[in-house]
Amino acid sequence: MAGYSNIYVVGGQGGFMGTDGVNPIECLVLVGDADRQWLEPKYFDRSIKPIGKLRVIVPAGPDQPDSLLDACIAFLPRHFSGCPSLGEVESALRGGGIAESGQRWVLFLVVGTQSTASVSRVH
Repeated sequence: MAGYSNIYVVGGQGGFMGTDGVNPIECLVLVGDADRQWLEPKYFDRSIKPIGKLRVIVPAGPDQPDSLLDACIAFLPRHFSGCPSLGEVESALRGGGIAESGQRWVLFLVVGTQSTASVSRVH
């Protein structure tokens, strides 16, 4: 039986210094658990588009430390527009519906000298 173990809220800082929590909410990143863990978006802001046709991120293993960052890059790429290798990653992933993080690392290492995850942390 599958279910969601975590839900992350992505959006703006609501109220004065965030006193109203996340507002407006752009997206929820849902972490599902079954025989494999997966992350999927639930968009509230319809102007947000994922990379290609990605609907799901499947980490290499459960509770991978970079899986939330991977999901944010895949599902909210406009927030990482300053990342130098994002365009190459978008081109490589265009058309995919499911991204396996184990394959992602190979892809990112082939596309650039650093992974998008490490580059996006710098910016």
